[in-house]
Amino acid sequence: MKKIYFLLFFVAVLGGCGSLETQFKQASEPMEDQPRARLRIIANSLVKAVPGKSCIDWSSPGAGTVFGGGFGSSGYKGRTLNMPYPPNVKKSEMGELYVSADKPLTLAFLTTPEGISSGGRTYHCQVSGTFIPGKDKDYEASLILDPAKSQCFFGLTELGENRSPVPITSASLCK
Repeated sequence: MKKIYFLLFFVAVLGGCGSLETQFKQASEPMEDQPRARLRIIANSLVKAVPGKSCIDWSSPGAGTVFGGGFGSSGYKGRTLNMPYPPNVKKSEMGELYVSADKPLTLAFLTTPEGISSGGRTYHCQVSGTFIPGKDKDYEASLILDPAKSQCFFGLTELGENRSPVPITSASLCK
């Protein structure tokens, strides 16, 4: 019975966030001859992307799963591009991909029905934001839980000579 509730909840979350179709396809990467950057996702949640837009439009060309779970596409889960500062996480909790440089990229982190736990509490999160990757730069994005404020957000870091935080603009549905 728990599996049925899980599946119904998951479908409802995806339906509320956009087309179920994006759950079954991997987000597109730019061609090798186009300006691009690299992005590492560290997650224990579903992560979807909308390349080329600063808002959420799941029907946009290239939109799809960046990091998935047991239902639909797994995206780039477990893939490595040998980026700097390898994280101290299991390969199954991260994935690396190429993204278009100098164009907006919108990411959406969605926890599973089990949520994420901290301090004996469980949190259910749906967080989205956008940024513009720079050419030949490396980035790392992860879902962050702030139990003191009972909120989730995603953090973005540029992996250069030093690790530098990158500002993220909140993203909502395209109008």
